Amino acid sequence: MNGRKILKYRILSMLTVVVAFLIGACAHGPAPKQMADVIYTGGDIITMNDSQPTAGAIAIKDGKILMVGNKADIKKHKGNSTKIVNLNGKTLLPGFIDAHGHVFNAGLQALAANLLAIPDGTVNDITSLQQTLRDWAEKYPSRVNKTGWIIGFGYDNAQLKEQRHPTRDDLDAVSKTAPVLAIHQSGHLAAINSKGLEVAGITAVTKDPAGGVYRRRKGGLEPDGVLEEMSFFKLVFTVLGKLGTEDNKALLKAGLDLYSRFGFTTAQERACHN
Repeated sequence: MNGRKILKYRILSMLTVVVAFLIGACAHGPAPKQMADVIYTGGDIITMNDSQPTAGAIAIKDGKILMVGNKADIKKHKGNSTKIVNLNGKTLLPGFIDAHGHVFNAGLQALAANLLAIPDGTVNDITSLQQTLRDWAEKYPSRVNKTGWIIGFGYDNAQLKEQRHPTRDDLDAVSKTAPVLAIHQSGHLAAINSKGLEVAGITAVTKDPAGGVYRRRKGGLEPDGVLEEMSFFKLVFTVLGKLGTEDNKALLKAGLDLYSRFGFTTAQERACHN
């Protein structure tokens, strides 16, 4: 075969490949657009991205963001099965990151009596705090039986009408036979009733632990029921120590559910140690 025939053969081969590629491309056409599972629109969408701080809509596919942009562009990803969520003027934000939290404690808060003040609860004075604890104990006897305690979480002395912490006497009005534990919103102190003091072995001669305080009745050494920092932590660890593995899993799940309900996409327990 001479040089001209070889060159002609090579050119024909190359043209065949190019034609085949072009035919294949025309047959398949451009890649089809992905259809979103969900599209959110109709509200303020905050991206936290400086180059695109807001958007008209957002498309989600397989639990991941498919596209963020204006309504016209996002509409191209709407398929027959795409769910459209109208925010009705509400604001959509990225998931919150919990940099320092206690998801296990959040589980305790979720399952205990809600002692938060209005608007997150109904406790705005000592009387409503007492009634909330009574109602919870009556509604959830199985929870009381798990630990042996009536437990409430979230009161704030600064938001109570009396502008003080509940004392053993206040909580004795909830129960004189069952120990009562009312945890402060900060999670760093609590109040217990006389039965709780008895069960915990806290008396006038009990010394304050390192890093903690047993508040005393005015003019004496008799505990008034308010426990600060390590004095509270020692008690709550003892109470929760009665729970089994499944109960602890339930507390953790309740905490995760509570985080999720308020838009947190990460959670941690800072008091957890190996």
